[in-house]
Amino acid sequence: MPNEAPLMLDMVPELAEEIERGLRDSGDAELAEQVAGLRMLKSCGCGDDFCASFRTAPVPEGPAGRKRWGIPLDNHLIIHVLQNQIIEVEVLFRDDLRPKIRAVFGDEADWRLRQKQSDQN
Repeated sequence: MPNEAPLMLDMVPELAEEIERGLRDSGDAELAEQVAGLRMLKSCGCGDDFCASFRTAPVPEGPAGRKRWGIPLDNHLIIHVLQNQIIEVEVLFRDDLRPKIRAVFGDEADWRLRQKQSDQN
């Protein structure tokens, strides 16, 4: 489908491999099976210069959306899960991945970063 968000596996294959391996190593084989089909839907939009986190599934509003949990694969890579579905990939302080991830979302993440910096001045 032409309007679907890109697959993480196509855009940042090294991240997909790292997540799949980390989930398998931590005993989460069911979640690891989801990695090949994860789509990069939306930047988290926080604007922090060290962040390259993104959504992989819509998050429901209200109490249902707050029942998620995180699986830390290391200090800078956390997988957020809701109802046994990966919904977000939190990528922090990963200079090796940040440019590739931000390129997927175009200027959105960079615009938010510039906006945040100008608000601080």
